[in-house]
Amino acid sequence: MPAFCQKYYYPFCIVMIMLILAICPTLLLAQDNGETKHVKIKGGRFFISADTSFFVMNDSLILVPVRLEYMISRYPPINEANTYKNIREKTSSNKLMQSMSQLVFVDVGTGKTAKDKQPEQSASPFDAYKGKVIRNIEFMALEPFGPSLDDTSGVPYTWIGKLGNSLHIATRSYILRSNLLISSGEIIDPLVLADNELIIRNLPYIQDTRIVVMPTENADSVDLLFITKDKFAFGFNPIIKSANNFTIKIWNENLYGLGHRVEGEMSVITNRSPVARFDHGQYIIRNINGSFIRGNLGYTYVDDQHQYNISFSRGYLPPTINTGLGMAYRRYVFDDYYLNQDSVLTIQEVDLEIQTAYLGHTFRIYEAPDSKLHGVYLTPGITVLNKHYLKKPFVTPEYTRYYRNSTLLLGSISISQNNFYKSNYFFEFGRTEDVPFGFRLNLTAGFEAGRHYNRLYSGFTISASDYINRFGYLFGEVGIGGFYQENNLQEGLLKIRLNYASGLYRFRNSHFRLFTHIWYTLGIDRLPGEFLRFDGNNGINGFSSYLLTGQERLSFHVEPVIFTPWVFMGFRFVFFGYASFGMIGSSENAIFDNYLYSAYGLGIRIKNDNLVFNTLELSIGIYPNSPSDQDNILFNMGGIQTPRFDNFLPKPPGVQAYR
Repeated sequence: MPAFCQKYYYPFCIVMIMLILAICPTLLLAQDNGETKHVKIKGGRFFISADTSFFVMNDSLILVPVRLEYMISRYPPINEANTYKNIREKTSSNKLMQSMSQLVFVDVGTGKTAKDKQPEQSASPFDAYKGKVIRNIEFMALEPFGPSLDDTSGVPYTWIGKLGNSLHIATRSYILRSNLLISSGEIIDPLVLADNELIIRNLPYIQDTRIVVMPTENADSVDLLFITKDKFAFGFNPIIKSANNFTIKIWNENLYGLGHRVEGEMSVITNRSPVARFDHGQYIIRNINGSFIRGNLGYTYVDDQHQYNISFSRGYLPPTINTGLGMAYRRYVFDDYYLNQDSVLTIQEVDLEIQTAYLGHTFRIYEAPDSKLHGVYLTPGITVLNKHYLKKPFVTPEYTRYYRNSTLLLGSISISQNNFYKSNYFFEFGRTEDVPFGFRLNLTAGFEAGRHYNRLYSGFTISASDYINRFGYLFGEVGIGGFYQENNLQEGLLKIRLNYASGLYRFRNSHFRLFTHIWYTLGIDRLPGEFLRFDGNNGINGFSSYLLTGQERLSFHVEPVIFTPWVFMGFRFVFFGYASFGMIGSSENAIFDNYLYSAYGLGIRIKNDNLVFNTLELSIGIYPNSPSDQDNILFNMGGIQTPRFDNFLPKPPGVQAYR
């Protein structure tokens, strides 16, 4: 390896490894509260009280009332003929003991395979406790390897799992508490409780979470226990393009158990100067001091462009988080090629900075008659976006719009309703998923003032989705927008999107679901150099040709997915196939007059929910009649991010993206 790499690359990796090995896991200390207490029970014992008992398989921590008289014994309280089924039936007669036994007891034969869940409204499990007073809120954080939400006493059986747990730093309890929407003394609202479960489950360092409602001796009050399962926070992603060209990305999703993300990326190309280069770094604080404000500081070097950014933002989650706000600063420094006045190709540095700020607030205008559903909200918002070129080239008149200092003021009104189903086997490999349903209508208008000319902007978007019993999940969106100057539409956009996921079908121990996507995009009088392409997110899967560009694109993608029951050392396996079709061309011709391109492929995805690693995808694709810069057969191996559903929460006013 070149001297430059040996000097900087290896020391960097060694320091990271030593840092991880030097950190010991953080233990969660349970504190008595005068009403309940934690009891630690060794595996292989029976917990026995006056009216109930259950068997604890492995070392566990349970919450019991202080006044409860109990004993812990190696021997069952009754004769050996009592089976686990008898124990389960006995505990079911007492709500408190039933809730406790669910934390430590697993029926024989259930195993570790995730069960398919019929979609249910997210607030349904808490509806029976509506109106009760929250007395205490406790947390139980589970290690990444071994335990599960169904068996909190589980332990890892491999040395890798044991090593991972010893290196892992558990999420600190006050960090989890800072993500609460509720507090002791409040009245239970099933919708708010469901939203809080969703917030914690969607934290990238949490594999899954469950809220257990624990009845107390007072019929009008309950205790809440948040059971969270951590992911192993450290990850790396090597991307080997050739023997002389590779990239490595290292990150920690839960730095010191604080919920912060730090990441770095370095590329090594032996025939480049410098050989080793730092390409990306980022630090994210997801919830600053319980305010739900996200902070982000980052740097990226890509395509010979330096990008700097710092931002603070908070989204909406009515009825508890009703005010959305944010501010961001971005700076781009790069060399651009242009034709000067003498028609000579010239290189000049471009230095652009963009400042953005937005503010909005939600107001409930309709309360749903079903207490399990959120109401309809009206959300006005305002955004200010300022673009300023610190350095820019001298350009010919047709490129004036591209290098133009401007200030854009946008206002929007949206009407939305957002709710969730709980289900699984959509994008995850069995864990609980929150599937949104509802609608959002958004109207945006604004004014842009800048050098040479001023202009107006307007845009409209409507989207909706629902899960239809025995049919599947259907999502649709239509958006249109653009700038207006002297009655001419500029940088206009029309987009239509349809997504469909079939119902879940089961064959033996495997699960099957069919996904279908349709995208249509039309650009109107876009800037020079702005064009559409086929790519994996908006067109033909695996297609990467730069020769096919246009202002109008239509694509269709169908993908059957089989979720297997196979588990190897925590890794789960999914098989998939796909067929993609698309047309692209000038907006002056009908879209169906263009050539139809296609792709067909098979592959496997591998994921370990205990880790923060991206899903590993191995696939082979066939691209008949592809352009000269596109391979006819493509083998792919790499990490992919797990897709996410589009929800219907209000968004800041903005110009619709053209991509």
